[in-house]
Amino acid sequence: MDATSFELNLSLPNDARYAAALRDVAVHAARYAGCRGADADRFGAVVETIMLGCLTHVASGETPLPIVVRRGDGPVEVLIACDRRFDAVPVKDSHISVAWVCEHGRQMCCVARAMPLDV
Repeated sequence: MDATSFELNLSLPNDARYAAALRDVAVHAARYAGCRGADADRFGAVVETIMLGCLTHVASGETPLPIVVRRGDGPVEVLIACDRRFDAVPVKDSHISVAWVCEHGRQMCCVARAMPLDV
């Protein structure tokens, strides 16, 4: 694993208490890939907000929430499985985007942070 290409697959309980943990993972991934200070923190905050939004569409106690944290020679991405689309929070950072994607037959919300060399 290196800063230009990595992937981490994890599952978190369907519990809002774990949103802060995912925020920390997202911040660490962004910093590992070269994003600094407040930029990485903003990315993590958006990831946390999106996870909380996804959790509102899942009954508590159901199976764990599949999550992918990755980078493949491009932006850092955090994909969170979500049963239903919702209006994502407006993002004030032009380097962060939120989109709905289908990965492995599952609807996921993808929060991406373009890295300095990608912009």
